[in-house]
Amino acid sequence: MARLVELKTGRDLTEEHGFNTTTLVIKVVVATTPRETVFASGAEVEVYVPSGRGLYKSLAYEGVADREGVVKFDVVSGRDYTVLAQLNPLFGFEYAGAEYIYVPLGVKVVNITLRVYPKG
Repeated sequence: MARLVELKTGRDLTEEHGFNTTTLVIKVVVATTPRETVFASGAEVEVYVPSGRGLYKSLAYEGVADREGVVKFDVVSGRDYTVLAQLNPLFGFEYAGAEYIYVPLGVKVVNITLRVYPKG
């Protein structure tokens, strides 16, 4: 569920109807060494809501990281999410990474850094 704002008034309809939303900011970086990172510009990012039974997952977001490796979007608070990122080829390698996160209630912005590593 993304944030829904009424155009004329600017009211957040998700809060009015019982949804709490949080802006999720994901910075995808290529882990070149333990101390250095490179922005994963153009990384493909997918965010899923896992099911309670683990049998399926629902796609909550699909997009491409900007030139600083960042994607930003709104999610429903109080839920778990699985974040996957893939970067094709850089330095002759394909890269991928995953992160399991919980977005707590009452928090307006959650920032995470997702490191991608060479596949293989």
